[in-house]
Amino acid sequence: MKKTRWDIVIVGGGAAGCLLANRLSRDSGRSVLLLEAGPDGDKLLIKVPAGWAEIAYGRTYNWDFATEQEPALGGRSILWPRGKVLGGSTATNGMVYVRGQPQDFDAWADAGAEGWDWQSVRPFYDMFEAPEESTGNSPANSGGGELRLTTRQSSPWGDRFIAACEQAGIPPRSNYNQGEQGGAGYYQHTLYQGVRESAYRAFLQPILKRKNLWVSPSTLVDAIEFQGARAVAVRAVTRGQAHRLEAGTIVLAGGAIGSPAILQRSGIGNAEYLADLGIDVVRDIPGVGQNLQDHYGAMMSMAVSTGGTVKASMRPDRLFGELWRYLRRREGLLAMPSADVFAFHGSPDSASRPDTQVHFTPASGYRDDSGKTHIDSLEGITAITYPMRPTSRGVLQVRSKDPAEAPSIRANYLSTVHDQRVMIEGIKTLRRIFQAPAFEGETAAEIRPGADCLSDQDILAYARANGTTGYHPVGTCRMGGDAESVVDTSLKLRHVENIYVADASIMPMLVSGNTMAATYMIAERASAFIARDLA
Repeated sequence: MKKTRWDIVIVGGGAAGCLLANRLSRDSGRSVLLLEAGPDGDKLLIKVPAGWAEIAYGRTYNWDFATEQEPALGGRSILWPRGKVLGGSTATNGMVYVRGQPQDFDAWADAGAEGWDWQSVRPFYDMFEAPEESTGNSPANSGGGELRLTTRQSSPWGDRFIAACEQAGIPPRSNYNQGEQGGAGYYQHTLYQGVRESAYRAFLQPILKRKNLWVSPSTLVDAIEFQGARAVAVRAVTRGQAHRLEAGTIVLAGGAIGSPAILQRSGIGNAEYLADLGIDVVRDIPGVGQNLQDHYGAMMSMAVSTGGTVKASMRPDRLFGELWRYLRRREGLLAMPSADVFAFHGSPDSASRPDTQVHFTPASGYRDDSGKTHIDSLEGITAITYPMRPTSRGVLQVRSKDPAEAPSIRANYLSTVHDQRVMIEGIKTLRRIFQAPAFEGETAAEIRPGADCLSDQDILAYARANGTTGYHPVGTCRMGGDAESVVDTSLKLRHVENIYVADASIMPMLVSGNTMAATYMIAERASAFIARDLA
């Protein structure tokens, strides 16, 4: 890079970073640099929805993180795929779009994040969501932004699952993103005309010709440089070449793993721990890396006696037809996201407010602890359940000064009685759904957990041994009004100058559902804070 100083340097080109680059470069008098450790996001495998199953766990676009051995999971280490590409995890995820419940954000405000209640944050969703054409499954979105969403069209297996949910006491719901969430129906996805709508495609690609915007992929950030308490530059490496990038303002958008790791390597974190690693301490902020949260799910799979599943579509004699369907109409197997149908329901712990999320898909198989996918020999269907508001808390810590060394991640999954109880009830609810009349004559046998998994102890043991991440890490740079929080309610890093954190790491608590939408909202709001402060 010939240029060495920018008004704003954004670290991380994922959901938050791409949206921030779009918004903060609108002012042509402001120079903006976006840094991303991964490559360009304009790749065919990323655009094709069904490609998520390959790229999420592959090495090309994945940080390839993993947790430490988890005590409550019998010592299992869980792979944590995170997108390493322009677009971040929006380029590799399952494309499910969930705003969360209004009560989630009211709880943030009650916990000290003043001004982050639902009525305050709701307008920011409308700023980046594009209007959706009504499909008959849901009313159109009212937003005026760039992110195009599509509600999944109905399908025979999806309709059966929704009918079975109703028979099991979970009513149909046409749109879960417009207030009340409880019920079952078809998901909204970050898809448009059969193509993945990543953050890169929605927010960054259309503005790449702005003369005041610089984008640097394949650039790994080492640390932030300080003069006293003032952040003045970012140290980074691009294909072996080191850079010192001076910045008027630095915005961390590296996510719940990247942002706290960069802060710790920069001397911001638990002073005693950092000193033991030989890192010069700039500020003692023990909360950096704490409060780690993630969804943890377990699946139930049923063999079916009729066709129409993904396995049937993958037969060699049908693959050419599926390719033709996608090329001609952007439909079929290749246009499939990770899950078609949702169910949000309560457990005995939360009967009046959904605390459990279900993803349903007409496919059956599993991914082992090495990340390898195994397709069941029988045709099958699968539902995955997880507690949406887990009380388990984990921690993230860098192991050294080396930015190429993955941090230590301990999620502490299923470490609380609450999480164990809601997981057990979630699997019991799936069993009631699959035993409902809507599936009579359609299902043949329970593949997993299996008919012999009956007691609460058996169900919990199954979840411990076979469950996996929901791909939703948050909370490691917690926002709040208290002195122990990492960022204040304007997303400024406490005790230093010129740094904002604007990504999922600032969430005080997980939202009820997938975290992509709330991350976009955080970035939209952060851009308003930053523009105000720089005016």
